Amino acid sequence: MRSNVGWLARRCEAASYTQRLWRVQGAGPVEHTGEKLRNVDAWWTFGLLGLAIASVWWPSHRTAGVGAKFPWFQPWKAVLLLVGAAGLLSGVISPPAVLVVAALWAACAWTFKRDGNLAHPWGLVPVVLLVLALALHAFPWFHNLRLIDGEKLSANAAPFTLYANADKAVAGLLLLAYGCRRLHVSMEARPRIWLVLRITLTTVAAVLALGWVGGYVRPDIKWPVQSLVFLSANLLFTCVAEEAFFRGLIQERLVEAGPPSRSWMAVSVIVSAVLFGLAHIGGGWPLMALATVAGLGYAYAYAQVRCIEAPVFVHFGVNAAHWLLFTYPRLA
Repeated sequence: MRSNVGWLARRCEAASYTQRLWRVQGAGPVEHTGEKLRNVDAWWTFGLLGLAIASVWWPSHRTAGVGAKFPWFQPWKAVLLLVGAAGLLSGVISPPAVLVVAALWAACAWTFKRDGNLAHPWGLVPVVLLVLALALHAFPWFHNLRLIDGEKLSANAAPFTLYANADKAVAGLLLLAYGCRRLHVSMEARPRIWLVLRITLTTVAAVLALGWVGGYVRPDIKWPVQSLVFLSANLLFTCVAEEAFFRGLIQERLVEAGPPSRSWMAVSVIVSAVLFGLAHIGGGWPLMALATVAGLGYAYAYAQVRCIEAPVFVHFGVNAAHWLLFTYPRLA
C-alpha cells in the first residue's frame, strides 16, 4: 500500500512540475529577464542548441561526400544558424546578440587550426575576452530560459534555480568546435575508458566525501522529477562549456607554452583547477574549495588523455552523483 501511495505521489509531483514548466515557460508569451519569450519556440531554440553541441562529434566520414565539395561544411554550423533564426523568432536573443556570436565565431576560426592547435596566438585575446563576457552574462541581448525555479529537491536542501544559458552554451560550442582536442575515431577511446572511469570514481568520492565531512551535503538518494531536464542541460550547457574553457583553452595552452615535462604538466593541472575553483567563488568559500578539488580531477583526466571528452565525462559524473546521491545543491 505504501509503495502505491509513494508511486502516486511521485506521479502527481511529476505532473505538477510539467504543468509549472508549461505555465512559466509554455504556451503564449511571458515576461522573462525583461523581455517577452515565445516559450514553445524557446524550447525549440535550446533543443537545437543542444543538438548543435552534440553534432560537433558527428563522424566526419558521414559527411565525406559533402565535405569533398565544400571543405568548410560541418553539421554543427548549419544547426547553429538554425539556432540563431529560432532564437530571434522566440526572443531568446535580440539582434545585437547575433553580432556578438559572429565576432566570437570569426575570432575562433582565425585563431585556431582545424586540429585545435593555434594558428594566430594573438587571437586568444579577443577569444578569451568574448568567452568570459558571455559566460558572465555581460551582454543583455541573451534572454536565458528558466528550467527550475526555486525548487527544494529535499526537505533539508536549499532552494535551487536552474537556467539554460544560451550565451554560455554558444561560447562553449565555438570553443569545443575550434579550440579543443577531440577524439575523432571511437577506437581511440577504448584503451582510455578504464583510466577515465577510475579518475571519475576517485574524483566523485573525494569531492562528495569532503562535502559530507564539511557539512555542505549529506547522502540523499533520489530521482527528482526534474532529473532529465537537469542532467541534459548540465551535460550540454554546463560541463561542455566549462571544460572547453578551463581545459581545452587554458590548460592546453599552458601545456603548449611550457617544456614537455611532468613538472610543467603538473603546473597546468594546478593552475586550471585553481581558476576553476575561483570561478565558483560566488557560491561561497565551501563551494570554491570543493570546485577546486573537483577541478584537480578534471584537469588530471585531461592531462592523462589530452582530449576534451575525458574531463567532460568526469565533470558530468561528479555533477550527476551530487544530484542523484547527495543533497542538491547544498544543505539549507
